[in-house]
Amino acid sequence: ARLLHSGEYKPLYAFRTYFVMWRRKAVRQESERKLTSAGPEARLPLVKNTLTVLIIVDGSDRIRAAGASIARALTDRKVVVMDAADFAATDLLPVHACFIGCEKPHPSGFGELERVLKGVNLAGRPCGLFSLASPQAIEYLRAIVRDADFRLNPAPFLAEKSGDAGAWVADTLGRR
Repeated sequence: ARLLHSGEYKPLYAFRTYFVMWRRKAVRQESERKLTSAGPEARLPLVKNTLTVLIIVDGSDRIRAAGASIARALTDRKVVVMDAADFAATDLLPVHACFIGCEKPHPSGFGELERVLKGVNLAGRPCGLFSLASPQAIEYLRAIVRDADFRLNPAPFLAEKSGDAGAWVADTLGRR
């Protein structure tokens, strides 16, 4: 108690504070050195990166079935199949790849999708277009994704003419 009132305690307190801060800094530098060294202690556990794929379809059951066949080919990714009528702009931003399909040109539920794709830049993200057998629907889809600057697969998937979606999906994602 006498040290507290005599003023001799302040230098001891200052030394203790300095020592604690110095020790924390030394521990932090040691842990950073271990993480950047090439030794076996530098190995960190691998974190699996889950890539997300969005498949946008119009309301028809046949296009939904084609979208489901594309989703089955994407076993190593998180896949969301969504009606265009339920689409919102926030659904498109976190995805790594996108597949868009419709049965006929200008489906009624594609209004919001058209509006969003005219004003967003998704440069470099892979995109595949699919339909049943309609080249007019594919041309319509090409027109609405043109401004978004997707990395577009030049060959569309026509579900009635092409049987297996797996090779087309791999080609679209650039895994071939």
